[in-house]
Amino acid sequence: VTYHNRSQNTLKFLYFHLWPNAYSSKNTPFAKQKLQNGSKSFAQANESEMGQLDSLNFKANGEKLYYQFEDEFQEICKVALEEPLKPGDSITVTTPFRVEIPGNFSRMGRDGQSYQITQWYPKVAMYDENGWLTFPYLSQGEFYNNFGDYDVAITLPDNYVVGATGQLQTSSEIEWLQQKDSTTRQQMPFEAEDQTLPTPPSSDQMKTLRYTQQNVPDFAWFTDKSYNVLIDTVQDPRSDSFITSYSMFSDAYATSFQNSPQEIRQAIQYFSRKVGAYPYETYTVVSGALKAGGGMEYPNITVISDKNPEVTILHEIGHSWFQCILAFNERKYPWLDEGLTSFYQNRYYREKQDEPMLSGMEVLDFDLFNMDDIFDYVVQHQEQVALDQPVQGHSTQFTSINYFAMVYAKAPKLLRYLYEYKGTSEFDSVMHRFYDQWKFRHPGPEDLQKTFESYFKEDFDWFFDDLIQSRKSVDYAFDGQVKGAGDQLAIYNNTGVRAPVLMKVYKDTTVKHQQWIHGFEGTKKVTIPTDDYTKVVINPRKIVPESNYKNNYHYATGIKNVIKPIDLRSFIGIDQPGKNDLFLNPALGFNKGDGFMLGGVVSNSLLPPQNLEYSFIPLYGFESQRLAGIGKFSSSFYYQKDQAWHNLELGIKGKRFTYDRDPLLTYNKIEPYIHFQLKPKPFRKKWKHHFKLRSANVSREQEEFKLFEKELVKEKRVYHVNEFKYKLERQHQLMPFSTELTFQQNNYFVKTFAEVEGKLPFWNNESFLKWR
Repeated sequence: VTYHNRSQNTLKFLYFHLWPNAYSSKNTPFAKQKLQNGSKSFAQANESEMGQLDSLNFKANGEKLYYQFEDEFQEICKVALEEPLKPGDSITVTTPFRVEIPGNFSRMGRDGQSYQITQWYPKVAMYDENGWLTFPYLSQGEFYNNFGDYDVAITLPDNYVVGATGQLQTSSEIEWLQQKDSTTRQQMPFEAEDQTLPTPPSSDQMKTLRYTQQNVPDFAWFTDKSYNVLIDTVQDPRSDSFITSYSMFSDAYATSFQNSPQEIRQAIQYFSRKVGAYPYETYTVVSGALKAGGGMEYPNITVISDKNPEVTILHEIGHSWFQCILAFNERKYPWLDEGLTSFYQNRYYREKQDEPMLSGMEVLDFDLFNMDDIFDYVVQHQEQVALDQPVQGHSTQFTSINYFAMVYAKAPKLLRYLYEYKGTSEFDSVMHRFYDQWKFRHPGPEDLQKTFESYFKEDFDWFFDDLIQSRKSVDYAFDGQVKGAGDQLAIYNNTGVRAPVLMKVYKDTTVKHQQWIHGFEGTKKVTIPTDDYTKVVINPRKIVPESNYKNNYHYATGIKNVIKPIDLRSFIGIDQPGKNDLFLNPALGFNKGDGFMLGGVVSNSLLPPQNLEYSFIPLYGFESQRLAGIGKFSSSFYYQKDQAWHNLELGIKGKRFTYDRDPLLTYNKIEPYIHFQLKPKPFRKKWKHHFKLRSANVSREQEEFKLFEKELVKEKRVYHVNEFKYKLERQHQLMPFSTELTFQQNNYFVKTFAEVEGKLPFWNNESFLKWR
């Protein structure tokens, strides 16, 4: 490798990443993170499925260089230089290396005789204004690499099909791929997939393929003997240059991949129009048994494991603009790469409108295939229960659900907010400027903010500081009509975030007027230009990610501003802003005393969890001919700030049933309770502390034999039990543990008891001994 020192500092050593060593032990950061995120696959790996990189011998100018490993698992290597490398100078360092390819647990791996060769060579770490940036390989957390020019030769049996970064320079291989393209097209259309086809034996003849590529941050390659091949040509709409695309897929993916050339073409052309011209000459999509998501991007190539690949192809190709060309620091700022890619992916399907993501069966009040709705719900849920994290977080700090919720869901939602606020034309123009100014230069969030502020001549701290870098939220609310000014409404800012917000004036379902209101603090008076309206709505399409959508409605009819309209619905569903949700559903039951029971469920919305929740299930027992049922009413308080308490729940539960039929004897129970939980520190910590205080008050009918009356008499026995319970639990895939301490008291006894239980793994973590 020839390294050019383009910094202002003299370098006395180089750092190399040796990421195949992440698979060398079940105690590496990668292995530990897999367990933390809920996967036992690598912990149960056999010795033959482990991987590593070894046999290093660094030299420069023929002289051996001293090196040392900076971490226990030899993923980070420090190589001392014989002479300091001055600014503007370069040095060529050589080393042999040997890689054992691991099983298929993350990105690099093998599945039978199909190989995914990624993060496979000693990589010079990134040196920027902050110095050397070194880190271990992780599944949750991507990369930050130097741009470089690659010249790679790959020798392997000649019946393997190879997809790789860069341009193939071997003319005989180009001709062979063209022949395979013709063969594949003759077999189309594919109507069935067959995953049981035998793998052909490897050829005794070998071939050497040469690939070259300039100005990319990485090199990856994939190979499989069973690949079908489709070749296409894509014209870039901004540069008018032509790009050769390759689709390589096994028979198991044949049906779903046969349209991939069109999908590749549409993706490249869309991102080129919206962001900037694609600067390379090839793009390849391959199928593979990836274990780090449905797809993974590399320069000029992506691997797809999704059997419905259209969306994934669009998403992974979109990464070329952000992961490869702009080359953000993905490990430190995952929201830039994933957020921008997901924003454009969602925008593509909103504009297209005829893709299955935006049509289908409605379940729980949102379209299962509408990613905007699903993402919005996930974000709302995490914020409602105070489990969200700032969007601009380091990838290692996110919980696994928040890595999705904040990076893939909230970040694109916030970017859509910016897009809607500025409009299509202006947003596209500023992104073109950002791309042209920063391509191949590793920009950060501050550079994106400066570009927006320079272009629009306004302050965007409300977006980048408040909404991206913190857990602050937006919450505007109507504060009634301004006294003496019937055409004015007062809007109050509940959180202090000076974010712009859209307001619409409706006559029934027709929009009479709309305007963007610039951000403000406190209260702002807005004039309604017409008195012929039925309602005024802030943020009507929930474009602004608010913490409370219910206070966004002002009705011309005054009573509706005091008592929101009740919306009767069935099953369960998500919260409807501007309405009070009431769900009515049938209920069935059976017990010995009441026999068959029929009734209903009355509840408010469940998604996302509400601060005030209720659920009542009245039932009628046909054998007892009595009313029965259960009910619950609770109020939850989630501590949004960085406090020790996470949540406090106050509630009351009750139940009534007949438990014997001859004679009829009833059981009634009322139980007020308090439940609170501590917030884990740090956020990814799996230890949880629960405290619960309850008082069970029971009224129970029973028969007692009266000695003097010599008869059975029905009497009501009333008693109570007060209970305090503390529970400590450790959530772990291999060694879960919990301990529970309970204290009970009533008029007749005091009791304290404890329970401890857990699991211990054995036989390569595949079997468990449960103890208690």
